Amino acid sequence: MKSIGTFAERTWLGVSPNGERHQVILRVSSPTHQARGEWTCTISLGELDPRSDEVAGMDSWQAVQLSMLHIAKRVEAFERLGWRFFFGDAQEDPASHSDLLHSV
Repeated sequence: MKSIGTFAERTWLGVSPNGERHQVILRVSSPTHQARGEWTCTISLGELDPRSDEVAGMDSWQAVQLSMLHIAKRVEAFERLGWRFFFGDAQEDPASHSDLLHSV
């Protein structure tokens, strides 16, 4: 089954280690109940990484929680590589993977 729709989305400005600016759209799809019983969400990181990942949980709540945690961990890995993130288009309001963890 394919996930349909967006459950949660956050847009940040990402600045690469070489100073390039990118719009970063962090997205979790609506959870989908799979034939084997688990629930899955598809996550994406926009321009940070063109691939998407599917995250599974025992119910829709856990699938969403694990998806948000997975995004936070992936963003943290980019921060370790030298990426910086900001709320909005200006580089005045810093954002971090820890800002994503307040909700899980």
